[in-house]
Amino acid sequence: MNIGENIKKYRKLKKMSQQELSSLSGVPRVSISRYENGDRIPTIDIASKIADALNIDINTLSGKVANDTEEHSNKDKNIDDDIRRIERAKNKMPKNKQKDMINMLKIAFSDYFDDED
Repeated sequence: MNIGENIKKYRKLKKMSQQELSSLSGVPRVSISRYENGDRIPTIDIASKIADALNIDINTLSGKVANDTEEHSNKDKNIDDDIRRIERAKNKMPKNKQKDMINMLKIAFSDYFDDED
């Protein structure tokens, strides 16, 4: 598979639309469409942003290594879905509400964060 086919494959595995991937990666939706269709090839920087948004390694996205994404447990998938839902909600909020939400999450999970987080 080429990188465009992998972008589409992993986006669909994560049950993301092109628009959601665009929002999470900062890459325009039309560019994602062109990569998936094989019309263009992303630069390393763009591929890295897409891989980060898909929560996979850039080598996996490029097809250089086998991926264990398909072997994720339902628990991991549900966590990924929940994180995406939180991200979408955050993106719809005004900036002051975003800060409130992040502070609430920090408080709720303070026992699980390292001191440097």
